[in-house]
Amino acid sequence: MAVKTINISLDEKLLKEVDKAAKSEYSSRSDYIRISLLEKLKQTQIKPDKLDSEYLKFVNQYGQTLKNLSNR
Repeated sequence: MAVKTINISLDEKLLKEVDKAAKSEYSSRSDYIRISLLEKLKQTQIKPDKLDSEYLKFVNQYGQTLKNLSNR
């Protein structure tokens, strides 16, 4: 698999958090971002029949609906 270098823009606060999290996992910044992207892609590729159960797990875990979260 070919590796491609890309540029992304992050605010300083987010970059510090990424670096802190990567360091705590003994990982490089690139590896941390790469793994995070892969995990996010896995989450977004949920089959339609699983969406309801995933949403219910979210509500059970956080005790709020998405609508309630948007009112924050």
